[in-house]
Amino acid sequence: MTASAAAQEENAAAPPCAPAAPVAARSAIESTIALLAAALRPAPGSSFVATAELDSDAPAPRARQLVWQLAELVAGKLGPQARYHGQALGLAAARRLARPAPALVFLRPRIARGRLSLAADLYPVPRGIWQRAAAPEPGPTEHGYAEAALDAEVRGFLEPIPLGEPVVARSPVPEAGVLALGCGDLDADGAPELVAVGRQRIAVLGLRAGEVLPRRAALWSELAHVAPAPLRQPIGFATVVPEDPWSGRHAYADVSLTDRARSVRLDASLRPLGGFEAMAVPFGQRSACTPVRSLLLQDGLSPCTPADPPLAATLGRPTDALGSALVVATSGRAEVACALRDGARLVVRWADGRERTFAERVGAQLAVGDLDQDGLPELATSLDVLDPSKDAVVVRSLLPSGELQERYRVSVPTGVGALAICPPDGPGRPALAVATAAQIWVIR
Repeated sequence: MTASAAAQEENAAAPPCAPAAPVAARSAIESTIALLAAALRPAPGSSFVATAELDSDAPAPRARQLVWQLAELVAGKLGPQARYHGQALGLAAARRLARPAPALVFLRPRIARGRLSLAADLYPVPRGIWQRAAAPEPGPTEHGYAEAALDAEVRGFLEPIPLGEPVVARSPVPEAGVLALGCGDLDADGAPELVAVGRQRIAVLGLRAGEVLPRRAALWSELAHVAPAPLRQPIGFATVVPEDPWSGRHAYADVSLTDRARSVRLDASLRPLGGFEAMAVPFGQRSACTPVRSLLLQDGLSPCTPADPPLAATLGRPTDALGSALVVATSGRAEVACALRDGARLVVRWADGRERTFAERVGAQLAVGDLDQDGLPELATSLDVLDPSKDAVVVRSLLPSGELQERYRVSVPTGVGALAICPPDGPGRPALAVATAAQIWVIR
């Protein structure tokens, strides 16, 4: 059987796509508190909530305010009769203060490797002298745990991240000609992976201390057959959709390339979960699908599969370039922002339809994220140039005034092939990944 015939047989027999309900558009604090409350449902509504000291790998000058807010929010989820203590305590002191409540909820907050985690134990509080004599310090009856990537709301309690002169680490690519990059924790090991899309292969690359490490790869010929009319200048996307603790769904990657007749949904091992004919593009922390006509992505976005959740959003216009991210403000408000091109002009469009068009001309490589976690999105773009030797990565912040402020630019004399902004993976700046002709650069 030829590779093409094998690909067609594989596509015809592809299993139904896995359910793709996205992680809800919640801030890190809101997400962890909601998950903990669901895990601690047996807790009485009049429980006492206390918290240990914050354990953080990043300087936290406002740690006291953070633990106070966490305790207050957990108590609010338990019920109007719940009480909380606003200062960090040891477990023994928390047990004493918990009387006469029927139960103690003890929180252990931690910030490590770019994530906020919150563990909670439910302890019964002995009533009366005989219960205290028989079991003065009973063990926990319930345990809950939740975590989420750091965002601007949490960063407000930590030391700010300066967005100054970047540091660039360079690594060879598994193969030349990377056309799209996606970044996220695909295998749930706590560190981000890059999904690199070429014309022949899709590769998963690990990121460790700025170094790019090959992990695994899959051939396009084994995933999707060749498009009937591929574009001369191919367009591709890779979106890593994070795991959803609410449904238990694992992370996956949606990958599309105009060279191929189908987009594909892949698990962490690059095994196919399904496929669809439209182009899968990034939209916040999920993917959406749109057709390609007249060499452009069309403006309407829809769920990629019947199992995907509803989506009512548009890009406002056809475009040949798109980047998107979920941006969390310091208040905790979460919104989806998209960057696209209208001709060569940069357009920023929000999920609710608000948009702004800028005079700046940009290239066909775009990425969106919050590199300094201050609640204002950064837009990483290539330049609108025909000569690759004159290309560069330009990072701009979108200010509250609606204006763009250039933060830095890095010359890329071999041309920018793809861009991706990674989720936080430590106390410093998240990685900006750049695919060049023969290397992948990790900029921090």
